[in-house]
Amino acid sequence: MERKSFNAALVLVVTAVAVYCLPEIVQMVRNGMFITRLSPALPEGILAADLPQGAVVFYVVALIVKYAALVSVAVFLTRAFVPMLRGRVFDSTIVSSLRWATYSIFVWYLGRIVLEGLANNYAAHLLGATSWWNTGSGTPLSDLSPALLLVAVLISLEAVIRKGAALEEEVDGLV
Repeated sequence: MERKSFNAALVLVVTAVAVYCLPEIVQMVRNGMFITRLSPALPEGILAADLPQGAVVFYVVALIVKYAALVSVAVFLTRAFVPMLRGRVFDSTIVSSLRWATYSIFVWYLGRIVLEGLANNYAAHLLGATSWWNTGSGTPLSDLSPALLLVAVLISLEAVIRKGAALEEEVDGLV
């Protein structure tokens, strides 16, 4: 029964992430373009046809890493929260799932800031875009603040659950 409910929750969460991400992915594939922070600086956007193969591969890898990390965060959070909903709050699998969700957020940072940022810089150089970072589309920090807050909450929650598990073991030994 528990395995079925976890699978159902996992399907629901992965579907929600896909529904959130797929419109952008479909638009990029259909139009042969990349949607990134550089896009507003170019009137026609970042068209794959205007880039050499190396830049296209760079963008594809960055986007795969970014979207795979989002799915991974959703999977690990589901893996952590389903047992909690069943009343097993102080479980070692919850702690490891929260830790892996945090790692996945850092992988998302890697894809979003490092890989996509380098691809944007490379494409901007190739396409002659100057001062593209000041497009009025927000700052990288405003894009990342929610993820930073989630990392802080997950690290705190992991510490609380780890301490609660230790206290639960201690209490069980007294009774």
